[in-house]
Amino acid sequence: MEEYKNGTRIKGTTGEYTIGRLMNKGGMAYAYESQNDKGMPVFLKAYNDPVPDTKYCPWFPEYRKTQQEIKRRLAGIKSEAVQTLDEFVHDGAYHQIIEWAPGKDLLSIYETKFKSALNIEDAIRLGTVVVYSLSEFHKQKLVHQDLKFENIFAVRNDGITMKYEVKMIDFDWAYLADNPSSCKKLAGTDGYKSPEHFRVQPRLQASDVFTVCGIMLFELFAGQHPFDAITANATSTNELDAIILKAVESCQVPRLSEINPSRTALIDKRIQDIVHRCFASNSRERPTAEDVHKVLISVLTGERAKSRLVLVGGPGNLKWRIGCKTEFSRNMCIQMFSAPSEMVSTIQGQFEPNADMTAWFVTPRPGTTNATLIDGKSICGKTELKPGMKLQIGNPISGKIGFEIQVSFEAI
Repeated sequence: MEEYKNGTRIKGTTGEYTIGRLMNKGGMAYAYESQNDKGMPVFLKAYNDPVPDTKYCPWFPEYRKTQQEIKRRLAGIKSEAVQTLDEFVHDGAYHQIIEWAPGKDLLSIYETKFKSALNIEDAIRLGTVVVYSLSEFHKQKLVHQDLKFENIFAVRNDGITMKYEVKMIDFDWAYLADNPSSCKKLAGTDGYKSPEHFRVQPRLQASDVFTVCGIMLFELFAGQHPFDAITANATSTNELDAIILKAVESCQVPRLSEINPSRTALIDKRIQDIVHRCFASNSRERPTAEDVHKVLISVLTGERAKSRLVLVGGPGNLKWRIGCKTEFSRNMCIQMFSAPSEMVSTIQGQFEPNADMTAWFVTPRPGTTNATLIDGKSICGKTELKPGMKLQIGNPISGKIGFEIQVSFEAI
């Protein structure tokens, strides 16, 4: 289609629109700053692809139906996403009228406010609101699949607790998680794609989590993209994608603490841990956006987060995740961590959380063959576990340690 001239008037389904300045001329659509018939600013998109002619685009009717359903679902989260106000076919082209997004896109906010320096509380507040918006989007059973800083707008509002209000934009290739066939095109931006993009697998809500709660939060807190160092010499998109996918699949994504440590050391370990979990190669192992939001809120409010106990050890550094009162048994230690059978008693003790699962304890059992130790010191009663502790079995008198696992936690 040809570019519209400034001042052109177009009649839609629910009103008339006056074309303003051309904002973006992409291969898929022309985007214009426009006005509705009440003089209010709106965002108008005139599409080159898809086209309403089913001879050239047989899937257009289904695409339009999906966009109408997305419009309906977005109405349930008016504070978190821009609304589609109208959609229609005009002069042989598909058009959408979209709510004008207030504020600035996150890319400009990041580059001017967070890239070179970290205001830690401000960064956590902004990240919390962004992740909340994503969680609300996902509750509507929607997948965006092309999130990046440019597709989220924010307004600073010092009159509210979180200081920021954000809205997600650009749902051209969003689709329905409960109807995967509604996805008609693989969308995504270099540097912000998930492993599912690279593998040409179905993108799910977990793919958005990889992008927003993994890459974008990492960048916000560290002032650097997590894959910048390893992709600096990539000469093509395919090479860049392959490098990132290899890092994810081999569990070599850097932790926040490894990038700009003088800066990222200020980030609460609970945040560092859950951001790192968002980079899991297997989408089922990633937390949800709601999980990440809970952790960010708990850090902001100073609350202790609910957690599960995670014990790591053995030849393969396997993880034993414990979510309820559990025996510290010989069978589990042998099966999970290849512990020497003679070192661990049938029941060495037990693990249990407090009532609200914000703390975990180990209680040794009296009369075991070898003592239960923490960091080389024998414990005799109920003892709270802390991240990084070394839980051991051995003889404190001789100093012999026969078995050791490390303590960590995952927020739930």
